[in-house]
Amino acid sequence: MGERSENPVRFELHATIEVLQMEHGLRHASSRQEAEAANYAEYRRFVSKRLARLRHKLKVTNGKKTFQRKDVSAEMATSGEHLLIPTLLAERAWAASLELKYSKMVGEREDRRAAKRLRKAIIWSAQLVSLCEAVADETTQVEARTYDAWLRGLTLETSNRLEESLLALEVAHANYAKLGLTGRAAEALGALKRVQYRLTGTVTYEDEVEEEAEAETVEWCGNQLKLPRQASFDPAVFNDLPETDEGIAKRLAELDDLLRTVDGLLAAKVQYTKLELMSRRLEGVLDARTRAWQRAALQRTAAHLLGNQDASASAAENLVHLYESLMQLARDMKQLPGVQDSEDDSLSERLDARLARLKAAKCYYLAETFFDRSAIDKATALFKHASYLSERAALEADAIGDDASAKDATEIGDTARGGLVRCKLHAAAAAEASDQPAPPAAGIVCQLRDRRADHLVVDATLDPPFALAHVPPKPRPLPCKPFFFDIAHDHLD
Repeated sequence: MGERSENPVRFELHATIEVLQMEHGLRHASSRQEAEAANYAEYRRFVSKRLARLRHKLKVTNGKKTFQRKDVSAEMATSGEHLLIPTLLAERAWAASLELKYSKMVGEREDRRAAKRLRKAIIWSAQLVSLCEAVADETTQVEARTYDAWLRGLTLETSNRLEESLLALEVAHANYAKLGLTGRAAEALGALKRVQYRLTGTVTYEDEVEEEAEAETVEWCGNQLKLPRQASFDPAVFNDLPETDEGIAKRLAELDDLLRTVDGLLAAKVQYTKLELMSRRLEGVLDARTRAWQRAALQRTAAHLLGNQDASASAAENLVHLYESLMQLARDMKQLPGVQDSEDDSLSERLDARLARLKAAKCYYLAETFFDRSAIDKATALFKHASYLSERAALEADAIGDDASAKDATEIGDTARGGLVRCKLHAAAAAEASDQPAPPAAGIVCQLRDRRADHLVVDATLDPPFALAHVPPKPRPLPCKPFFFDIAHDHLD
């Protein structure tokens, strides 16, 4: 055993094994005993392929042309992936043993081969324990020793060394209970009963009954759902949703793992949380692109007012696609079990208000897309429809008391009506250029066009260097002597 590392490696041994087994043939601990040989064969083949890829990645291969066994040493074990190699070797031997045990070719020869593979498994688990004692933290060491005791108890049972097997399984059961791995603890308890019955003809071990009050619950559409009692499960995945991309990605991975172990309404709750996180991530992208589009639109508008031609392309069409993606996520939320048929329809109403607001925003940016393509008739119709949709969205938001959404919907309506003014200005300019009759309200629009220079402020200190004037004007600092304030003070209201 090498010297203890200053920065111990953290390797979640049993959590990693559980994920591998669930995804490749073995669903969960309670069904392993009922699994067929084909399930263990599938798992063994996967472990072999994963092991080969991992060896190649970490450059711990067994030679190229001729086989030269190369084990992971304490000096090279700098991460959890190095500890995963002996773990996969033990898992492959264990799966091969159970594949032979449950195969149709049952006989003395198959029993010997199965026992031989189990003996191979405890060789690799002992190597894992040695590595963990050299480079891993205390929790990883306990997990490795528990895993080794579990495999050792099974191996000793196949060799009819029942007293030693009973002692090893007792160690495994006690440690599993301390680690909070209830599924593994129940499996070890079943093996203990089996070995004790073979040894004494009686069973004194009792099933552990979990108290119902210990189960935590989460609310979903008026239903209180019990959460699974797992050491790897943290109820906080439903609360305090992260805002950063890294936090969202980590939380989505946690929810994906949880989704494999739950079903029914709890699965719907997990799926809803996933969709909410995906919406938050998409809204972050949408905010950044909207600000960039608004800046470019201001530059184009100001350049047009100054008489310059700006041929820069608009990204309004990209915003339309983003809003459509957000609408699809909201529709997926509404289709989840428990949303539509629940007595508590508050969640359904919130989703309806969100859909209405997103639909109004999508219609507005679609109108901007047609305006940039000089399709003024279509843009005018869409601006009018966006104004109508924004009014409906504001009413729905007010009905559920969502002031923020109502304010957003009102702002969409204001910008849509501003777009209508631009369409009228464009139509008036086109009619004037072609000597055609002016459209309705062209007089007001032409007055606005003629006075545009009066409302344009050009200032080199601004970025961009032009902007529409504020009414009333914003206060600006003026250089003057203190005596000026003494005189002006008497004239201030």
